[in-house]
Amino acid sequence: MREFQSESKYVEAIGILENLLKIKKENFGTNSRQFTKSCKQLCEICNILAVYYLKKEDVNSALDLLKKSEELCESNELGQAMTFNNMACYYRRIGKMRTALNFLQRALTIESRLQRPETQADTHLNICAVLSQLNKHELALNHAMSAVILLQEMMLRRRLDPTSLNEDELEEIRDQEAGTDIQNKDKVAVLAIAYHNMGVEQEFLRSYPAAILSYKKAVNFAEKNLGP
Repeated sequence: MREFQSESKYVEAIGILENLLKIKKENFGTNSRQFTKSCKQLCEICNILAVYYLKKEDVNSALDLLKKSEELCESNELGQAMTFNNMACYYRRIGKMRTALNFLQRALTIESRLQRPETQADTHLNICAVLSQLNKHELALNHAMSAVILLQEMMLRRRLDPTSLNEDELEEIRDQEAGTDIQNKDKVAVLAIAYHNMGVEQEFLRSYPAAILSYKKAVNFAEKNLGP
């Protein structure tokens, strides 16, 4: 599937995976590792393509793909959390903020149970953005701060005690090491974004000295880890 992803031929990839799912269902059953693996791949590609359509303002196509993904990830909680996050993006795009917030809270519940600090941080930042649009800036600030704390704790733990990582986290690190430099920079950028979002909400709340400090932290972390 890598060749399709590199060429952004996600529609073709979805067609191939759907055919593959039928074959694996017939030969191995829906409880097999082979079927589950293809479901996860198809779920991921549906989400990638849905985000692409959202950026292109094709919200109907995005929703169709997200509904397909939701059906595929009944036994894949991480897939559910990813799909709920992107469902929230869809509802934000069409102006239904409270529905978006509901999907994000569902995603956060799953991620908290699975103890996935990096994905939790992303969801906290998405909740922060929705609450900010609802003019609930104090609550939004709390979620931005939660993202910062989660990311700092995760980075410190990985640095001080790599043996404490669970298998999912080790696999994630291996994936990052095998991925492109751009993907790694995207991961690092999340903490800078979290500091920035803190500054935005503090500015709304007229906590100007605190906002300036948060903006400075965002700049310093980005320059140190991502370059000028």
